Amino acid sequence: MFERDPDKVPLARGFVEFTLGRSLNIVHKYRELSALGRSATIQQSLSRVESLLVTIDTSIRQQIERLLLNDAADLDAEVEILKTRLDIESEGESL
Repeated sequence: MFERDPDKVPLARGFVEFTLGRSLNIVHKYRELSALGRSATIQQSLSRVESLLVTIDTSIRQQIERLLLNDAADLDAEVEILKTRLDIESEGESL
């Protein structure tokens, strides 16, 4: 997506650098803690991370949706232009 449309890079940079970077750190720590034991405190932290992962997944999907929104609008515009052109051409043929 970014190779095809480099203008989207600044829109995603902060999300990728901050959110995904932090998420990766959290997942690494989660894995380490889950291997160490299951005290109440550790279990509570692990549960919070599991809940956060659902939020991260939702956020990533929303970010992708925002990035693709302009592509969808461009596609819709192209469809309308072609449809209008085809309607005009078919009217011309019936004359």
